[in-house]
Amino acid sequence: MPQCIGNMSELNLMFTLIFFSQTEKSIDVVLPLAHEYQVKATLQKCEDWLLTEIEFIVGEVTGHTKATQEKAEFFAKCLLHGTKHDLETLYVRALGLLVPYKLSRYQHTEFYKLLPDKHKRQLLETRMVIIENTNSIGDGSFFEAIKARQLTAAQGFKFGSPVQ
Repeated sequence: MPQCIGNMSELNLMFTLIFFSQTEKSIDVVLPLAHEYQVKATLQKCEDWLLTEIEFIVGEVTGHTKATQEKAEFFAKCLLHGTKHDLETLYVRALGLLVPYKLSRYQHTEFYKLLPDKHKRQLLETRMVIIENTNSIGDGSFFEAIKARQLTAAQGFKFGSPVQ
């Protein structure tokens, strides 16, 4: 246990205090700690916050709108969080939303670079199947993302399963 945290009650207090001001930045700090110490309620709160933020971004809710590049980077970040912290719902949602974006939008981000190779392959293979089936792919079209999610499910991809 890190020296700055004396016991579990201090850890729980820290998580509680941070959640009074849930922001993307606080989630980035809390999520790795919650995963390391297996604080399931906090993991679920973080996943719920990120999923809600995704829905706000997709729905272009006032105060949550992002430029195309920022959307792609946020979805890549969510994909990484889902991968690193075993958050299956977040992983599947982020994968489906990231698929329609051009690779150049996110391949140089820290989030994509930190993805394990099998998850990079899953993302790129899903993109390739759509390209082959449609002879084109958009850049951030959410209509295409819905088809990508359906295709991912139809291929039988399970979170954490090896990519063939």
